[in-house]
Amino acid sequence: MHLRDLIQQYRIRCDAWSMEYDSAVQLDSFKPSKVEDIDIGFEIDRDEWSPINSKISSENALRALEPFFVIDGVQRMHMRLLFEHEGEYRFSGLGTAVVGALKVQPGQRLSMHDALIGAEVNRYALLGDLPVDLGEGTTIAGIPHPFNPMYIREFQNSNSTAAPVQALTQAMREREKHLVFSLQSKLGKGTLLVDGPLPKYSVEPRKWVVGYIKTLHTQYLPPKQQNVLSLLAAGERTPLFLLGERQVSWYMRLSAPRPIDHSLTGLVRLEVLSNQPKAHLKEIQELADQLCRVLPLLVIEKFKDARSPQNLLPIHTLEQQLKNLIGDPTLLQRRLDAFLYQIHTGEAS
Repeated sequence: MHLRDLIQQYRIRCDAWSMEYDSAVQLDSFKPSKVEDIDIGFEIDRDEWSPINSKISSENALRALEPFFVIDGVQRMHMRLLFEHEGEYRFSGLGTAVVGALKVQPGQRLSMHDALIGAEVNRYALLGDLPVDLGEGTTIAGIPHPFNPMYIREFQNSNSTAAPVQALTQAMREREKHLVFSLQSKLGKGTLLVDGPLPKYSVEPRKWVVGYIKTLHTQYLPPKQQNVLSLLAAGERTPLFLLGERQVSWYMRLSAPRPIDHSLTGLVRLEVLSNQPKAHLKEIQELADQLCRVLPLLVIEKFKDARSPQNLLPIHTLEQQLKNLIGDPTLLQRRLDAFLYQIHTGEAS
């Protein structure tokens, strides 16, 4: 059999994301979850699953979602550190996490000053299991914002090269959570689209927090319902399903795949949390239908973002702004090198 015949017979298609990123479908961990923890018939009887096409107009959907914000965080490890003490070694590092929100108003122009909300830069000295405690942050010449101590003793593998990165990610998630709570308390109504799965946010209708998951790690649906994903057209969604007691989720397709793309191209999973999911079913249905109309309007062109269509234009824009707040990588590296050089030699580098 030739490769051409193999591709045709087994419907082999390409992954739309650039090779500089992992796949949007993580097949190494794309395993079925426990079916008993999932209510497939939460919205529609499991035997009647089929694509759902929202009947609401884009204009009315956007009006219902407003004010509409996307929330994200970025992080960067600047330097790995190895502490040497009495023949033992401790892995540590220096890193920065920045979180922020971007107000979204399709069809209207907002200055970045008006659109970017709650941006916060936090630098960390990520310290391994050391027998000392630092009292306060360290200011380094030429770098705005001090590096505050953060201890990584609580991680199971705290003395590993991965531990500082894990600690930085945890710190970023905590700052995202704080920003969500802050915006929720200020909003009378509105929608917060959080890039990534939801932690345990408090949720109420009219002030929805929506988790936006670009990468599919787990197969939550049985094969029959899983096949519905490949049938979704752009702007269509699956029926809602319940994960556990509070987590309501669904899939939607942002844009139509090219003929060469695999059937999961352009799919995202969304989720909300509710203490009374059955009581809030109608509101969640309306929210899901509204997002099906609005999110496809926010798809970014592939030449602008290698993770298109899942990395929406507002998320892309917010990420770029937050990365700028971290600072120029080369300049930061030089100033950190100079800081260490002066400590160890007493001279400027």
